[in-house]
Amino acid sequence: MTTANSGDDSTAPAGPPNPTPHPPWWKKWLSGPAALAYAVAMPTAGNPALLQIRYSEDCEAVWAKITQGNPGDQVTIGVTGGRTRTAEIAYDHDQFTHMVTVPDGEFRVTACAVPKPGGKSTFERYCIQATEATAWR
Repeated sequence: MTTANSGDDSTAPAGPPNPTPHPPWWKKWLSGPAALAYAVAMPTAGNPALLQIRYSEDCEAVWAKITQGNPGDQVTIGVTGGRTRTAEIAYDHDQFTHMVTVPDGEFRVTACAVPKPGGKSTFERYCIQATEATAWR
């Protein structure tokens, strides 16, 4: 067994002489865009399906999530003057859309929860909107 000598003034071995610095995106890549995103979720009163708009300032993108839906229900996200994405719940009760790019500066985005016609869901289609000025959490 080795014991430390209280009179020993030696230092620990040094690390590599010139470690390679990571590029600026490295930390973002490790944490993923969802870790950088903020969400706003305001379903209509009494609506069992929850709808969120998520925004990543670093990715300059938004995406939507539906929860408490059923297979066949859809979620859409669209940026005014930009693209729209739609995703359908294939199984379980939630689904994300793909990301949609937002312009640097002002933007308006709309997300909608759309029940499958004749499906199990009891909610009616509803939409929420957000802008760059929304109180993102």
